[in-house]
Amino acid sequence: MVVCRSRKAAQQARELVAEFLGRLKLTLHPGKTHVVDLGINGFDFLGFHFHKRPSRRTGRLVPYAWPSQKAMQTVREKIRQQTERTRLRVDLGELVGTLNRIIVGWRAYFALGNSTKKLADLDRYVWLRLWRFLKKRQGARGRLDPAAFVAWERRSCIAYFYPTGRRSQALHVVR
Repeated sequence: MVVCRSRKAAQQARELVAEFLGRLKLTLHPGKTHVVDLGINGFDFLGFHFHKRPSRRTGRLVPYAWPSQKAMQTVREKIRQQTERTRLRVDLGELVGTLNRIIVGWRAYFALGNSTKKLADLDRYVWLRLWRFLKKRQGARGRLDPAAFVAWERRSCIAYFYPTGRRSQALHVVR
């Protein structure tokens, strides 16, 4: 990744990198090497999406980074696999432990950048998956009391993607 102020400078940098890699008998991948305008398109790199947006304070364009769509789909798939119907017999402590490893690792990697909204979305997703998982676990006639679920969630020591002290209380709304 090379960041430049103008398209011309970016083209020159691309040529320099291609020349340097040529000396090492390597080439740039044509499908993965692009010159993009951060203010218009942005790009994905190492799981992050980079884009220029207006700053809330100054209104000037500043670079932002948040988890890419592919990274979000990947973590959602991991959470979905752990809370599938086929795993209803799994011990809840084991389930929470597995989810915590996924959440803590992912949170540590994506703590940089401007990931607050994406991390809060994932917290809501985990909450919803757990709600549905426990509801299925009780069977067709079982009813899951929302207050009891919230109490269980607090006791379970489940980790959150977004740091606990700054999370929205809207996560506990049952619909």
